[in-house]
Amino acid sequence: MLAHYLHILKPKGPKVFLVCLPCVIILGLLLLTGILRFKPAPEIRRPYGGTLRLGGLGGTPSIINPILTDRTVSKALIPLIFNSLIRLNKELLPEPDLAESWDISADGLTYTFHLRKGVRFHDGIECTAEDVRFTYELITDLETNSPWRDYFTAVEKWEATDRYTLRIRVRKPFALLLSRLTEHIAPRHLLAGKDLRTTSFNRHPMGTGPFRFKEWTGDNQVILEANLDYYEGRPYLDRVIARGYETTVQYWAAFMRGEIDVIFFLSREDFETAQRDPAFRTYAFPSPFTHGLEYNLDHPFFQDQRVRQALAYGINIPAMINKVEGGYGMPSTGPFLPGSWPCNPVIKPSGYDPALSLKLLREAGWSLNKNNILEKDGQEFRFTMLVNSELRNGQMMAMLIYQDLYRLGMRIDIKPFGYKRREEEGYQSLARGAGAYLTSFCIRPDPAELVHDWHSGFTQRQSKLYGYRNPEVEGLFAQGERLTRITDRQKVYQRIHELIHHDQPATFLYFPYHLGAIDRRFQDTDSVFSPSMPFDTVKGWYIR
Repeated sequence: MLAHYLHILKPKGPKVFLVCLPCVIILGLLLLTGILRFKPAPEIRRPYGGTLRLGGLGGTPSIINPILTDRTVSKALIPLIFNSLIRLNKELLPEPDLAESWDISADGLTYTFHLRKGVRFHDGIECTAEDVRFTYELITDLETNSPWRDYFTAVEKWEATDRYTLRIRVRKPFALLLSRLTEHIAPRHLLAGKDLRTTSFNRHPMGTGPFRFKEWTGDNQVILEANLDYYEGRPYLDRVIARGYETTVQYWAAFMRGEIDVIFFLSREDFETAQRDPAFRTYAFPSPFTHGLEYNLDHPFFQDQRVRQALAYGINIPAMINKVEGGYGMPSTGPFLPGSWPCNPVIKPSGYDPALSLKLLREAGWSLNKNNILEKDGQEFRFTMLVNSELRNGQMMAMLIYQDLYRLGMRIDIKPFGYKRREEEGYQSLARGAGAYLTSFCIRPDPAELVHDWHSGFTQRQSKLYGYRNPEVEGLFAQGERLTRITDRQKVYQRIHELIHHDQPATFLYFPYHLGAIDRRFQDTDSVFSPSMPFDTVKGWYIR
């Protein structure tokens, strides 16, 4: 505080300072002795009341059942009506929800969750470990056909050892378990013995969450009201009203005419329209997809690490973001979400540096011939670049890469290539003759997910990008699958990030932004506009 006033009274010259110095000393003594006090800024009191109107794509709301629902606006309602054992925050770290704590055995095979006491379903019945066990056994039951059944094939046994303790036994150390125990818990007393496809519960859901189901109207609106008995305290909003739309045009029109208060996945044009309107607050945040140029590491040109690094410096990624996305994107450094716990904050984008690119190419033995084309051992630098035909703006991105590499002295033959074709034909067929593949990579919340779902089964992890072989990366991935402590796993994946960025098996280009907007009356909405989009944070929204 004293330093603050010293700054205000800073003199313009020595004479003024002599006059002010006694004042400063007196002021400091008053502050230190407590005679003069300054009141801290009053804490903002969040008012209760108001309605949030939600919209979603996919048509009218589907059933609302946490074991089955995976689409329409109903999916957004699940975290409002139900709670999960644990939840992921915006950094994608697990944090307590129904489980207030958990222990993991030294061998990594037994997880013990300690549930909160006194958490009640909306009908007043307490939620216990039996409800959690029941939910996950239904999810993993073949007859249920839950969208999340395959998430838990490593689990050997679900056991409620007492009313508030759940024990999970896995067949082998399974680092993914925590990030997958985010499915929402259903009430055993309402669903036991029922046909999950036809039960009336699907249109009259009941959970433990911050909002409780009130009504499904004749015009297919779902109305929720605040749960006054919620374990974290009642939400600030009184109610949520949700409806669905068939097309993005209808969705956008509903937002502009004030029928809904929040919208996601806007086009750039609609986003900029919302930006210009003082009634809205807009958000641009990285999507969980990164565009990348994946190299065929069996191709003779791309076996040399210096060549791959040269291309990373030779492609003008900031210009690409501006031209393709209108500036709405973030340069990528690898297959990890920016700001997430496995992402190495030390790794920075390579940056556009054609001079350095040419230097690396010369070190690799390439030089310009009389036709201004790079040449080595009598062979010109010409290769085929396949472009994922399902990649939005893929052809524009391909042309910009073509232009940048043309200036360096490379010549590219651009060919569209469908994702399904890649999956069907397999690696050998694709790799034959092609030098690189321009595509998009889905980034999972937990890097261990990529072991099981990199390129839809085409390869097994990002360390297998077009035959990428690095024994240290392989060993680290195996280690990351066995470890259970986040702090230990973080070191492993941040080292993997460092190695992949150095080896450049792919030039990771950029994360396109998701664009969204919300009525400015709603406050404390920042968290949901992040790559993980934790929608349960709606419980903290309020209207000023």
